[in-house]
Amino acid sequence: MVEDQGLSSGVPAVQVRNLTRSFGDVHALRGVDLDVAAGEFVSILGPSGCGKTTLLRIVGGFEFADEGRVLVDGNDLSGVPAHKRPVNTVFQRYALFPHKTVGENVGFALWVARHKKSDIKARVSEMLRLVRLEGYEDRAPSKLSGGQAQRVALARALINHPKVLLLDEPLAALDLKLRQAMHFELRRIQEAVGATFIYVTHDQEEALTMSDRVVLMNGGQIEQIGSPIEVYRHPSTRFVSEFIGEVNLLEGEVAVVGAERDGLLPIAVRAGNTTISVPHGSAVAVGTPAWVSVRPEQMSIAPLSTVMPAATNRLEGVLETSVFLGAFIRHLVRTRDGQRLVV
Repeated sequence: MVEDQGLSSGVPAVQVRNLTRSFGDVHALRGVDLDVAAGEFVSILGPSGCGKTTLLRIVGGFEFADEGRVLVDGNDLSGVPAHKRPVNTVFQRYALFPHKTVGENVGFALWVARHKKSDIKARVSEMLRLVRLEGYEDRAPSKLSGGQAQRVALARALINHPKVLLLDEPLAALDLKLRQAMHFELRRIQEAVGATFIYVTHDQEEALTMSDRVVLMNGGQIEQIGSPIEVYRHPSTRFVSEFIGEVNLLEGEVAVVGAERDGLLPIAVRAGNTTISVPHGSAVAVGTPAWVSVRPEQMSIAPLSTVMPAATNRLEGVLETSVFLGAFIRHLVRTRDGQRLVV
């Protein structure tokens, strides 16, 4: 099930229709449909080999689909090469020209288009201010840090005001602290220029931190589309539940289906010796096999001797180990029926 994409009215900046792409016996994309609104930051997330980079390359014109269409602002670009699309791409390897200065790298597209030198200089200064690299015009790329090189590549991609910017894991080569800092920088830059960003990553933190919506892919198909909160708190498939963050999956069968209220369907699932109440379950019949997804932060742990309010969502077990992780502590509990839970 793919959730409603929730776009506002008007023509989407990017429309992907029934994209199919195979490489021999490998089906990289299987009839993918996707709309991205103008000015939206969308991350395409998924494991290696799920088709996310193939999708990005087809939108950028570096690959062509076996079937399907790509439209930008309503214009069909299927078959149009990359250099003729109103789209720019920032790759994992920034590919800065080592023999040119930072300013020359940033202004290269304008130089090729034969803009006036004064215009190029002004636009380069504007872009470097945007990425917070004022005064770096004459510096050689070899003298830049990884984060600075990434921002130069971003400025170079934005200088000719593309309608859509594609980003293919551009932070993968950075260390953790710098990568986390760049999450906020990228979002700030995207909001400042108002361009549509489509960002490919396998890093969940990147997708959840920066995106208006997350597109989660698996096996060449879209599993779910939604806001970061939606895909984290309300996964629509078991794959989404297991892929995003840590999770405990409790398997059993539906014991009770309540009456719908305020758009929610309360159900109860019997898992082993425990009955678990769920406020927003799927419309299934009593006796249907089911699973309940519970995040560790939604659970608490206490000794059996502790007086607790009566509740159905209570599991008894033995604390096997606790691990200190800085901001929090993770506990591993083995329940009476042998299941291990992370709390």
